[in-house]
Amino acid sequence: MIIIGSFGEKFRQERERQGYDLAAVAEETKIRTLYLRALEEENFDILPARVYATGFVSTYARFLRMDTEAMVREFKSLAYVNNVANVNNVRVSQPSPAKRKIKLPVRNVIAAALFLGIAIW
Repeated sequence: MIIIGSFGEKFRQERERQGYDLAAVAEETKIRTLYLRALEEENFDILPARVYATGFVSTYARFLRMDTEAMVREFKSLAYVNNVANVNNVRVSQPSPAKRKIKLPVRNVIAAALFLGIAIW
């Protein structure tokens, strides 16, 4: 069966075709329902770090017996293609020079004052 649609639609259509609801998939895959729904709705901002999100896609596709590599590839192209462009446009500000405070131990100040006092006397 060929599934046509967006990335998330492919997951949703295949899940429904196999008769699973999100709760059942979550229980079997150990992926939170929140993340499964985010994948199906292509709401990638909800997903955790890239390595985890990519793992979720792989696990979900494997569970539904879909082409895992193709789904991961498509996910990466959708979820992270804009981030690469944004990284190239980020300005990095130079840190302002720190004001150096001279911290002298009290005993060194007292010793210097005594030495100076004796030298002048």
